[in-house]
Amino acid sequence: MKSSESIDISRRFFEVQKLLITRDDIKSVRAFCRDFSINPGTYYLLKDKSENNQVPLSALVKMIKESKVSAHWLMTGEGDMFSSK
Repeated sequence: MKSSESIDISRRFFEVQKLLITRDDIKSVRAFCRDFSINPGTYYLLKDKSENNQVPLSALVKMIKESKVSAHWLMTGEGDMFSSK
């Protein structure tokens, strides 16, 4: 079982994913999986069973770099979701 911190990070990862699709920054879950190098089957496993699975570090890094998500917010939930840089 994952730590509560890992579960919270996964929750925030999917919160950003939903927002990116809602804002039309990413067109679909399939496009999200492609852009963040996540196998679609793995994506649904992560989303449905987040308490037992961990979002790949490579996807977190890519989200921070390419979507301008604040690393501090993604890791802690504190501050603004998106970095101002």
